[in-house]
Amino acid sequence: MLPNGNERVVPEVTDISSDSQLLSFAAAGQLALLLRRFPGFSQGRIAYAAGLGGNPRSAGPALTTAIRQGPTDPAIRKAG
Repeated sequence: MLPNGNERVVPEVTDISSDSQLLSFAAAGQLALLLRRFPGFSQGRIAYAAGLGGNPRSAGPALTTAIRQGPTDPAIRKAG
């Protein structure tokens, strides 16, 4: 999660052929839907449930990085 806990990373798709941009956009959209549907859940808790960290506190920043820079192969494998 970002420092104040309220801001969200919003990726842009500037190249429709970029797998990384499309995956970032899709991940951000799915995260937004989950947060809207489950307002009591934090980004860290969702990321932890997806296997992106050892605890919710470390998983949240890992998810933010994946959305900002595009998920890496290991991050996708961990979440799958």
